Amino acid sequence: MILVRFQRWIFFTFVLLSISGSPSQPNAQTLHDLTVCARQSVEAQLGWALLAEQQGFYTTENLRVQWRINHAKAPLEALQDKECDLAIARLGEFILTLNEALLEAKNAHLVHIAQIYPTNALRLMGLPGLLRKLDEYKHITLTSCDEEKNEIDIIMRALLAIAWDYEDDDELTCGNGTEDPVAALLTGNVDLIGGMLYDEAYRVAAARGTSVNELDMFNPGVLKRLNFDIPEEAIIAREDFLADAKKKDLAVRFVRASLKGLALAKDPGAVVGAVLEKNKVADRAHQEYAAQVIAKMIGAFPEGRLGRLTPEQYESALRFFKKFGPVQAELAAFQSALRSDIWEAATSVH
Repeated sequence: MILVRFQRWIFFTFVLLSISGSPSQPNAQTLHDLTVCARQSVEAQLGWALLAEQQGFYTTENLRVQWRINHAKAPLEALQDKECDLAIARLGEFILTLNEALLEAKNAHLVHIAQIYPTNALRLMGLPGLLRKLDEYKHITLTSCDEEKNEIDIIMRALLAIAWDYEDDDELTCGNGTEDPVAALLTGNVDLIGGMLYDEAYRVAAARGTSVNELDMFNPGVLKRLNFDIPEEAIIAREDFLADAKKKDLAVRFVRASLKGLALAKDPGAVVGAVLEKNKVADRAHQEYAAQVIAKMIGAFPEGRLGRLTPEQYESALRFFKKFGPVQAELAAFQSALRSDIWEAATSVH
């Protein structure tokens, strides 16, 4: 199987990282600890959380949020193993995790409670001239091969099939998988990589001294035109955690504070300021570009629906992974995993 590795995450093994450090609280005894697993590093893609901390939104909700950045386990795996209370994970990861549980006749356990990004910044990208080359030679070299399939691999394959009618793995050559995808593309070791518009695309363009717009890219927008919608990061919880009324209230408080941070993240300048305050070595130009991309993504939420994944979007993503991926469980079995009550409680007037 082809596994397109696009991620550039910063991980720390079994370390609890508080994004805010140790803010001063007027009454620390009222604060409740809440551990959240996430893959992101302290960069623009986590700007909503940085802003929520910076503005004291979590403290106002009597929360002391600790972020677990763990290289040993993916966020959903750590959440399943009860190593954190909530997790930030891509919607595709969530669906594939549920599918595996359902096929094994297990209770899915995990539920979606809020959406961070309503669109997807994933791109297939190559240097200028790639599309012309593919049209002529019908051949492509990806970054790596692996027997394990994930949601990024599935989306990449779907995009290839739709864009250039790639159906035979014989047309795909794999890189060694050990080189950074951006470096592999720049050195010509691969023709195509998968990555985020706000991360890998910027890094490739910056290294070449050109604009991101000059890269040849193909994006999931075409999937949406085919009635498939695959949003990005979401907030995921365990059913047993929410079954406890007090813990459910903590989840509501976390979502409420996070949505306030998400609203502020529509301002790229605010995001950049929050990132640079906590990450002294961050590349300002990169963060400025990423914040602009992310602001547009957040702006795709309909008015009054910030943080809400609609049943239609959820069903669309399910149908996509049913058509192009390994989802074999009946789609009806997934319905209970989309919870709206936490979001509704967090956004109600109180």
